[in-house]
Amino acid sequence: MNKPLRLGLKFFAALILLLLIVGISLPFIIDPNDYKDEIISRVKQETGRELAIPGDISLSVFPWLGVQLGEVSFGNARGFGDRPMAHINAVDVRVKLLPLLSKELQIDHVTLDGLTLLLQRDAKGRTNWDDLVPQPDLAQTAKPALQEKPAPAEPGGTALAALAVDGLSLSNSKIDWQDAQAKQYYSLNDVNLSLGAVAFDRAFPLKADLKFSSRDPKANGELNISVDVTIGQDLKTYSLQKLKLETQLNTSALPKQPARLNASLASLTIDLNKEALQSKNLRLSSHNLTLQADIEAQQFLSQPKYQGQLSIPPFSLRELLKQLGITLPATADAKVLKHVEVLSHFQGTSKQLKLNKLHLKLDDSTLSGNATLPDFGKPAIRYSLALDKIDADRYLPPPTETKSASAKPAPSGSSAAAAGTQLPMELLRALDLQGRLKIDHFNISNLKSSNIFLPTKAKKGVIQLSPISAELYDGRYQGNISLDVTTDTPRLGINESLKNVNIGPLLKDFWGDDKIRGKANLNAKLTARGLDPVAFRKTLNGTANFEFKDGAVKGFNLAQIERELKARLKGQPIPKEKVPQETDFASITGSLTATNGLVQNKDLRAAMPYARAIGAGKAYLVSEELDYTLQVKFTSKAIGQGGRTYEQMDKIALPIRFRGTFSNPSIKPDYDAVLKAVAKQELEKQKKKLEDKARKKIEKELGDELKKLFKY
Repeated sequence: MNKPLRLGLKFFAALILLLLIVGISLPFIIDPNDYKDEIISRVKQETGRELAIPGDISLSVFPWLGVQLGEVSFGNARGFGDRPMAHINAVDVRVKLLPLLSKELQIDHVTLDGLTLLLQRDAKGRTNWDDLVPQPDLAQTAKPALQEKPAPAEPGGTALAALAVDGLSLSNSKIDWQDAQAKQYYSLNDVNLSLGAVAFDRAFPLKADLKFSSRDPKANGELNISVDVTIGQDLKTYSLQKLKLETQLNTSALPKQPARLNASLASLTIDLNKEALQSKNLRLSSHNLTLQADIEAQQFLSQPKYQGQLSIPPFSLRELLKQLGITLPATADAKVLKHVEVLSHFQGTSKQLKLNKLHLKLDDSTLSGNATLPDFGKPAIRYSLALDKIDADRYLPPPTETKSASAKPAPSGSSAAAAGTQLPMELLRALDLQGRLKIDHFNISNLKSSNIFLPTKAKKGVIQLSPISAELYDGRYQGNISLDVTTDTPRLGINESLKNVNIGPLLKDFWGDDKIRGKANLNAKLTARGLDPVAFRKTLNGTANFEFKDGAVKGFNLAQIERELKARLKGQPIPKEKVPQETDFASITGSLTATNGLVQNKDLRAAMPYARAIGAGKAYLVSEELDYTLQVKFTSKAIGQGGRTYEQMDKIALPIRFRGTFSNPSIKPDYDAVLKAVAKQELEKQKKKLEDKARKKIEKELGDELKKLFKY
């Protein structure tokens, strides 16, 4: 060992000895409490705030440079009240001295007890920490910034070569947030936080538990969290592993309390240099509902872009609501809402969100496709979805019991529903939708349809469903429906058609009775106004035409009516026989005109095997009553649709009057009208016979006189 090296070692040893002597003797020489007034004055000078240190200050130097404080409080900003912004009961912080010489920061266990922190915002938007944060110089920021060269890197790398903290404990603490501008109040109470030994690039445990509360909405609860944290030496990379969070919430918004939420996370990595974030196996669960997600994000500090996968494993919605104390309305099928699951890929930015490969399963139905929220600032939805099948009747209220026959007929199901249903105007005006929905099989009100195509466009209060198409009962439906809610009185427009629809099974499914059978064709162009279906009926206007082919009408038997008519004409007993109360027809055609809920028909024509008929009358949609008369002429043989028309037949027409309600009409043939017409016709015949007989007698007598005259 050469002489300079020996001298250097001796010098270093002497320096260490000197530091030991100073470190041991300094606390006995200097009393930090002597500097309280100077510290308080300096804080007042720099911040304008009052600093109170009623507790003692203890100082240690070697081998730990440390400070122990008793009670300390820091005053609030002017205009925010007398309550201190911060108050603490005790602080203990120590740093190892010698490692600082080699830029290593080794901190002993840090202890803070009884921290109370008050954060406030007044009605003008000012906070009680604005005066502590340097404000930007507007004059300087208005000038174009010069391109500054980055400062050269300090030799040896970062300012600190290493950081080590033996641990941190925060106990019995409280943090309040009071926002007079937003009228919010939140409080964290009984906050306890503990950190394990902290060092760069090495995982350390973090545990915390606290209670929280709010005033509006009024709620309170508890939270517990544990996680392993890793911090990169450059303070640019962070990692969380094995996150577990448990919380419970009490709020009047939930009927059953408390609500519980658990969360877990396999890993979360954040790289500020690359602006990259990756989360794996995030799980959120509450009762029997679990949400799982994997997320990746890039440029999250500048232009965020993210993507990932979201899934909700099968759960019972009915059971979840029961656990939350929420009572579901009764459904026709008590087994629905017991199986829900969701799977979707997603991607987006700070302005939009796209859901791709969406898979939503509800009981026996599966919805798939894509949906987009194009602009969070302007709520809108764009979608292309496909639904395999759904029976909507299973989710509707159970059917009501049938009333007794003596009771007054109740309104139809549609009227009853209409009486208590109003359009959600504000919601409809806010809609911004554009998309299409395809449904393979759909059942509602017991009506069955398939291959439904439903394009929808809604914007600025105008909702359009066009062009709609569907297959039903061996035929096809096509239509265009529009709803304009831009004014206080919504306007409904309908332009639709049915082609070759088997009307009997349709009515059987919808009403429970196939009052008319055959192939139906219908075209209608209608408008209406109002806030609910009843108002729509009152203001219904427009036209329609219809055609029924090769079917039957239930409620009366025209052949039986003809036999009864013949018996009455001959004065014979009315035949008593049991026959099906229905009448076959080859065709029924006509048109309708609707004027403010009054529907009129003046041109009905019907061709039946043994008769021809015309009809006219009206129906009142609001009261569901009708007043209609059918004029029937009977033929002598079954000629079906061919043969003479109604006008070509030299027969007396039998009026058949239809009165009463849609569901229970009264059908009465007016035999007296025919008998009177026949009697009048017979009277005319007899009158004509008498006139002919008198004329012939006069002609004969006149002829005899003329013969006598010419004889002489």
